[in-house]
Amino acid sequence: MKIDKKAVGIRLKRLREEKNLTLDEVAKLLNVAGKTTVNAWEKGRAYPKKYMDKLAELYNTTIEYLNYGDLKNYIQKYIEQEFHSENTPIHNWLIEYFNKFYDYENYKNENRRVNVVGRDAEGNSFIEVCSDANSELIQNFSIECLNKFILDNLDKIHDEVQGETIFENNKAYDEKFLENHITFYIKKLVIARKQEFIFLSNDMKNKLSKMFADIGVISSLWKSPDDIKSGTVKERAELFYKAKLSDIIFGCEKNIEVLIEEYQKYIDNE
Repeated sequence: MKIDKKAVGIRLKRLREEKNLTLDEVAKLLNVAGKTTVNAWEKGRAYPKKYMDKLAELYNTTIEYLNYGDLKNYIQKYIEQEFHSENTPIHNWLIEYFNKFYDYENYKNENRRVNVVGRDAEGNSFIEVCSDANSELIQNFSIECLNKFILDNLDKIHDEVQGETIFENNKAYDEKFLENHITFYIKKLVIARKQEFIFLSNDMKNKLSKMFADIGVISSLWKSPDDIKSGTVKERAELFYKAKLSDIIFGCEKNIEVLIEEYQKYIDNE
């Protein structure tokens, strides 16, 4: 993970002050040119790469702490970094988690832009195509989901990582170790969620909504393909039966919503 020189400098200054050392004293102990060099490190203008081991020893800490801060802060930054780097294992499993716990996919479907792109011979619109979701809304919601995930799970992830690396503190800062551990942690939650009725119901609704959008034809008052006044026989049949299929999908979605309401009422009365 990228090292933040300013954050390193803040930690170096705090640790020096806790030891009641001056800039001159640290410079002499490390055998560097003078206090201006140490000051540059603490201001974040320079990074003391060659002196990190000596600084860690002087301040009785680890190089990992000097570079990244405490383990919990490091884990949070790592999760945020991996989420914003698309197609990483953690990013992909976080999206799965958002879908299961925060109804992320359904939110995307509800915020799609809908365009009327076709009309029949009488000028009535009959085709709707769902374009990409409103990117700004979705991006903001994904950040909300990420922040909520961190709030709900960071302490647990930290405790588990710390427990597994209690005798190898530097291992906790290993990115591959963290990737495997965090991915496994999220996967456990997602798999457990899949067994729940509400998730199953919402998952089915999301899939039906996507199917509806892919079909691209809304319900109509046509009673047969012959009611469509334009197009070839095949084109009229396509429009008519896609519309009928949309009716079926729409009806299924409504039935699922009724089931969810019944389930929630029963739970609330207990």
